[in-house]
Amino acid sequence: MRAPPRTWLFAAALILAAGCKNESEPGYYGTLARHGHSPRTLYINNGDEPEYLDPGLISEQAGGCLAFDLFEGLVEQHPADLHPVQGVAERYDKSDDNRIFRCYLREDAKWSDGKPVTAADFVYAWQRVLRPETGSRQVGMMYALKNGEAFGARKLLVTSRAVVLQPSRHAKDGKTIVLEGSAVRLLGKPEGGMVEVELYDDLPTFRPRPRAVAKAPEKGWVELASLQLDESVIGVRAASERVLEVELEQPTPYFLELASYYAFFPVRRDVIERAAWRG
Repeated sequence: MRAPPRTWLFAAALILAAGCKNESEPGYYGTLARHGHSPRTLYINNGDEPEYLDPGLISEQAGGCLAFDLFEGLVEQHPADLHPVQGVAERYDKSDDNRIFRCYLREDAKWSDGKPVTAADFVYAWQRVLRPETGSRQVGMMYALKNGEAFGARKLLVTSRAVVLQPSRHAKDGKTIVLEGSAVRLLGKPEGGMVEVELYDDLPTFRPRPRAVAKAPEKGWVELASLQLDESVIGVRAASERVLEVELEQPTPYFLELASYYAFFPVRRDVIERAAWRG
């Protein structure tokens, strides 16, 4: 059906009106003048208000854009093709199977207050993302780390004291003593303050190793109150102030690409804890 002539005339008038430009109006609807603002202050048109500026909590574009402006990871993405280039890490070594990475941090990497960026800052940041109480939406990014997923799901815990493995939830005649600091994996949900576990020894060594033949782990029941989260089961550690060691769950040739993501950016424990105390 053809539109009435008046409809065509009205549409044409709208197009002409839209195409007309008022020469008295500037071509840019804003200003580049600083209007007395400090020349040391950076202004960014971010497009939206970020939910967080904390790399471990950011999960949307508005916060992520600012995180890339404010923080630096082990590596950065080259603007031409996004391949990893030097960030805080000046160089790195890796195992042939892409499971072990050792990163050497730049001596001149500093926080804004002049304190050095250390390997411990990366360790704290990554472990914090994995801790359930942090509630990070980026926790899945850390599952690449050795035991990261089991830790984040509270399935891999460590004994806070010596315990006896009981053959059943109600039994009291167990004979296997599990020493304090031993890792166990939960096999089910707690029942009456007890939980079934199996002994777990597949912990990070931070060195290449052959795949061992899996042995059936010993199982039993222990008190849930005797277990706790312990970050030592996670495959990341500070070998020194400037050397970060990483062990991954599986061969991960794209680990450096992962490390350029803001969830892997370092944060300072003292700053985070001070902010948490303030609420």
